Amino acid sequence: MDLKSEIITNIGNCYHQQSLYNDALEKYREAIRLGELSEEINYIKAKNYNNIGNLYETVKTPKDSAYYYYCKAYYYFKSDYKNTQTQKKNTIGATICTNLGEVWSTNSRIDSSKYYFNKAALYNNKAKDITLGAVLEQKIGVLYYHSHDYKTAEYHLEKAKTVFEEKEDIYKLSESYTLLIKLNKILGNEKKQTEYKDLLFTIEKKINAIQGSARAATLDNVIKEKNEVFRKKEIRLYWIITIILLITLLVIIFSVYSHKRKKDSSFLTLQKERDIIQQKEIETTELKLKINESFDEVVQLAKDNSPEFFIRFQEVYPQVCSAILKINPQLISSELKFCALLFLNFSTKDIAEYTFTSPKTVQNRKNGIRKKLNIPSDTDLYLWFKNL
Repeated sequence: MDLKSEIITNIGNCYHQQSLYNDALEKYREAIRLGELSEEINYIKAKNYNNIGNLYETVKTPKDSAYYYYCKAYYYFKSDYKNTQTQKKNTIGATICTNLGEVWSTNSRIDSSKYYFNKAALYNNKAKDITLGAVLEQKIGVLYYHSHDYKTAEYHLEKAKTVFEEKEDIYKLSESYTLLIKLNKILGNEKKQTEYKDLLFTIEKKINAIQGSARAATLDNVIKEKNEVFRKKEIRLYWIITIILLITLLVIIFSVYSHKRKKDSSFLTLQKERDIIQQKEIETTELKLKINESFDEVVQLAKDNSPEFFIRFQEVYPQVCSAILKINPQLISSELKFCALLFLNFSTKDIAEYTFTSPKTVQNRKNGIRKKLNIPSDTDLYLWFKNL
């Protein structure tokens, strides 16, 4: 994972150099994600957050953005206990401090800038990185340039330029020559200004020649990566569509099956219910016939004043006597027989005729039953018995 992260970081640096800033940013973040699985996560984060800060500074975003990422880089650098005192840790420490010093230099915070430049120098003394030392010299030169100490600025810029010339670092030389042209213009040294302009022109021709082929190779790589990402997304999309279609098909099949099963079940249930209803209707009809026959039989026994009347009445209407006795358990047999006649809707005249008594006696017995069963005087007696 360390090696993978390092490779991705370097690809990001290539993109950054070719001004493919979004692609570079993506690579730096990818390197950090890979670094999460590495034991050197703090070092990887320090290095890549520093690169992100440098990128934001290059694209001229607000200085706060670059400063934020430089500070994050410095935090992880200080947290990297695993690489304590190693060359690579001192190198990244010197780089981060150099960048922080430059941020403060640009904001004219001279004391803060010098503080970080001094820390960068201490780290680089341990790292012994000549090119990084030259970069630091150049940044210090810029600090003195902003402080209007042009002679000191020239000293540091010339010192940096000499190292870059020895290392043949044409990109850093381009920066050095540009700064020295500005400086000598202020100092009024036209000869040096012309000399550096010629050198800058020669260097920029080399840079353009290199960048032409390098940019083509870098763009090819970017296109390949984008195509690969697109291909993976396309494959994933095909899989998603296939899965959705399969799920939809299964849902349709299940819905059709469920509907058919439910329909069949409903039909069987409906048929069963119809059979039950038909059977109940038959039973009800038969019951009605039996009830009608029983009713006619009981009525006839009552008309004949038969001793069997009350016995047969209790067989046909057992619930009537039970309901009456719940209200008044003290009623005697003759009173219950009289209640049966009322239940069968016999009038006062009919009862008098069939029991061989006077209508007045029947009326008195009605009043007595009304009192014993607590039936209000304003309630129809026949209706009351009908509702038992």
